[in-house]
Amino acid sequence: MTKYRALVKMLLVQQLRRVSHSVKGKKRGGTIAACILLAVCFAPLLVGMFVLMLAVGGMAGRDANVLSMLLLCCQGAVFLLGSLTSVASIFDSRDSDRLLYLPIRSITAFWARFTVVYLGELIVSAACMVCVIVPYGIGALATLHFWALLPLIFLLIPLFPTLLGVIVTVPVSALFASLKANPVVKNALRIALYVVFMIVYVAVFMSFGLSSDSSDTSQNDIAHVVEFLSSVGEKTKFCHWNYTLATAATASLFTAWAAGTALCLAENAAIFAVASLLALAFYRRIISSSTEGSPSAEGKKVVYGGGSVLRQLISCDFKRVLRDKQLSFQSFGGLLAIPFVLVFMFIALSANVGEEGQTILALLVQQPLYQGVAPVVLLAYMALMGVGTNVLGVYPITRENYAVALLKTYPVPFEKILLAKVILASAVMLVSDLVICVLCVALLAIKWYYGIAMLVALLFLSFGSMCVTTLLDVKNPDIGWTTFAKTSHQGIAAMKAMLVSALCMSGLGAVSSGFIVWFALTQSPLPLLLMWTAVIGFSVAFAAVAYRIMSQKAQYYFERIEA
Repeated sequence: MTKYRALVKMLLVQQLRRVSHSVKGKKRGGTIAACILLAVCFAPLLVGMFVLMLAVGGMAGRDANVLSMLLLCCQGAVFLLGSLTSVASIFDSRDSDRLLYLPIRSITAFWARFTVVYLGELIVSAACMVCVIVPYGIGALATLHFWALLPLIFLLIPLFPTLLGVIVTVPVSALFASLKANPVVKNALRIALYVVFMIVYVAVFMSFGLSSDSSDTSQNDIAHVVEFLSSVGEKTKFCHWNYTLATAATASLFTAWAAGTALCLAENAAIFAVASLLALAFYRRIISSSTEGSPSAEGKKVVYGGGSVLRQLISCDFKRVLRDKQLSFQSFGGLLAIPFVLVFMFIALSANVGEEGQTILALLVQQPLYQGVAPVVLLAYMALMGVGTNVLGVYPITRENYAVALLKTYPVPFEKILLAKVILASAVMLVSDLVICVLCVALLAIKWYYGIAMLVALLFLSFGSMCVTTLLDVKNPDIGWTTFAKTSHQGIAAMKAMLVSALCMSGLGAVSSGFIVWFALTQSPLPLLLMWTAVIGFSVAFAAVAYRIMSQKAQYYFERIEA
């Protein structure tokens, strides 16, 4: 236990020291302003969730099924927002192999890293407690048993998602470590598994969400939410550790409270034991086989290709991304997740309403303003999400780490190096944008010609946004990281990128709002034609201005970088 505590302390100190070093000497005013602006943007959503849970608690009362479903939703948020990628970073950390030479057991090293990941997930757990669990208890007029269990609920919300991440990641990481194939094959398999996971997740959501009958319009919306949570919560009793915890929290008798709490702790301990056995069996072998001196890295030939300088820079950077397991998964996995947002949106809008069985989506499509407003709203929303999740564009210099010193030795203008990075980031985002536009046409009934206009606008908006984020990263790169996942999870650069994109989307809204009002008054196709001409023109102008600013200022910032 002493070695475990010492290792946890060392990992936390190392992470905090790296964070402190990364912000040393940098202007914090912009970062603070970006955090405040994003907090203001997300405040209505959080406040709305708080108010909704108050109403749900008031109508549902102390219902174990509803509380069990709320706990599962919070755990799903923790799992999707960080547990899967955070746990994967335990096996992909570049310094993990160094721990093998310390006089400690490999299982101790694993659980020390697990503890650090778990402590990070407690932040999401705190947000879930404030916005979901606490207002539900207030609305339900919960007893003392509920409030006494709040600290335990706070600790258990991220525990199961993180343990589930271990159970899922250990065999997958063992499979990748045993493969001696090309890194391209490994990354393709990794992304394919991620897509399969998301498809299964959506299928499970549909099987639960669309099975409830919501055709009775005599009940209000809160009643529908309570009915849905109660019916689905009853079906999800296979997560028995949540149900026993919910039973204890809603119990009226002390004996039921104590029995439910004890059973919940025993079931979580059993899951912990299963994860420990998997980690004990595979962790040392995974880390040992993924070291730089593994046999799979020997005997490879180096081939030099021809072509233009720009093409070679793009090709070299792309291969560099594919070789890094963490970087490749985060670069492509985040953008692949965006189309699933549209799928979830389609599922939510496909709920039956009214006695005739019409869906919300069908009612929206029948509105004359739908084809004028929906494409622009989807364009702004997806462009905003794309900028924040495109790791290649947000961290073009940071991901080079100490290798940025080599860029200064290239006999190539730095402007061309940055252009290659921007083109690569835009090309990767273009694939996601193409899927987005196809889904908008196929699922959300957007006209095909508006889908093409959206794709063209997204192309130029993505290029301009990548120029801005690249310039921001050149100005303040985070050089000196040991694990790229820790750098990207801090999200400061992503928040700045989303701030820039939000300002751009505000300009886009200002450009299109007048044409939409014109269309609402006349119902003529001419306003929409002029609107999309103006939107694409705005996107082209934004891309040109952003590239010009980047090319003028990047060289100065690049010369100031010390690596």
